[in-house]
Amino acid sequence: MDSLYLDNHAATRSFPEVLEHFFRLSKEYWASPSSPHFLGQQQMYPLQKSVECFFQELGAGDRDELYFTESGKDAIDQVFWMSYLHRARESGKTLFLLAQTEEKAFITACKELEALGCSYKLLPVNSKGQITPEALEAAINPRTALVSLSWAHGLTGVLHPIADLVEVCRKKDVLFHVDASYVLGKNFFRFQDLGIDFFSLDGALIHALKDVGLLLVKEGFPSFEKERGESIAKISAFSKAVGMMQEKFEHYCMEIARLRDLLEKKISSACLDAVVLFKDADRLPTCSVIAFPPLSSESLLFLLNTKGIYASCGGGKFPPLSEVLTASNYCPSIARSALSFCLSYDMTEQDVNRIVEGVLECVTILKKSAGELNPYA
Repeated sequence: MDSLYLDNHAATRSFPEVLEHFFRLSKEYWASPSSPHFLGQQQMYPLQKSVECFFQELGAGDRDELYFTESGKDAIDQVFWMSYLHRARESGKTLFLLAQTEEKAFITACKELEALGCSYKLLPVNSKGQITPEALEAAINPRTALVSLSWAHGLTGVLHPIADLVEVCRKKDVLFHVDASYVLGKNFFRFQDLGIDFFSLDGALIHALKDVGLLLVKEGFPSFEKERGESIAKISAFSKAVGMMQEKFEHYCMEIARLRDLLEKKISSACLDAVVLFKDADRLPTCSVIAFPPLSSESLLFLLNTKGIYASCGGGKFPPLSEVLTASNYCPSIARSALSFCLSYDMTEQDVNRIVEGVLECVTILKKSAGELNPYA
């Protein structure tokens, strides 16, 4: 029986069409695009078509700058480096603001700038896992250079109120960066309408290839020279993945949201101890966080793995899910027993039924084991 992969916030499987597109173009466009000969220059047309696709699909303006990076993390690193060069170093504004629950890539980028005299501060989140405009305004001071956020949290799916946060940054003359890797195809937006300075995407999270990222920079911000060594096949495949994600918008927002709600309803009905978290928050249609007190999330995750069901309790590029939930004011028994389930575009109702069945079997096993270990329970 096929495995059920519910860790799509960590990495996604490439669309089959994207892989086919990549391999087909790799056979034709393999020379260096920076070379002046025909084999190099013939790649300019497909490159231009891919760039036009990005601008159209993401709603960028003609004067906005687009850069391709080696990964999503590389795009984030570029944001912090550009902010340092053109804001912090010139003005003395050396404070960077992040969410308390942010991924390691953001924090690592800040730590690398500490050697250059910069510092960073983690913003608290509310009970819905969001940064509020009030919390952001209270944290900004005259030294603040940049606010950098993942629009949605990968583990919880909770969306920050970007429009409200942008207004605060505009009034305070603070740069704003948003990574939309989890949001693309699941929430409508146009880069021009967001009012932000930097926008990044990670190909590994949108069913593109793993080692490719994108950075959009608002018109007027100083550009930087980047060596033209990009793989035309990889960029073209990346643009195809972006287009396919946007085409699946209604499917994500209707069918996958229905399946997520069905998953939560069936588990809650069959397991009365289960608690669905962030249900009233503005969240992605693909993500669900469910706690199973008093069980251990690690034990439950291990048993699910034996059944070919792969959920997440954080770690790796994320902080532990328990820390994310504690920061959102959940009690320790809830935080330590929660798992994150992130559905993919190709999930079916049959898959959901298998997940529910597997989860309930594992919960029953763990409860029985706990009872045998504690005869007075």
